[in-house]
Amino acid sequence: MKSDDYIRFLTKTVVTHFETPKEERNKRKLEKKMQKEPFVYKWFGIFPYMVKIGFKKIKKR
Repeated sequence: MKSDDYIRFLTKTVVTHFETPKEERNKRKLEKKMQKEPFVYKWFGIFPYMVKIGFKKIKKR
């Protein structure tokens, strides 16, 4: 990729970012945040989920 292409890409990205209304950008940001999986599950897998379910079962008894 040449430097001209990269600069063109960057300017296009920046311009489209600033042309969208602020509410729209905030809405996209919140949607992206809601789709992300929790930190604990991402880094430690299913083990925290199993512990959580186990504590719920113990609490019910």
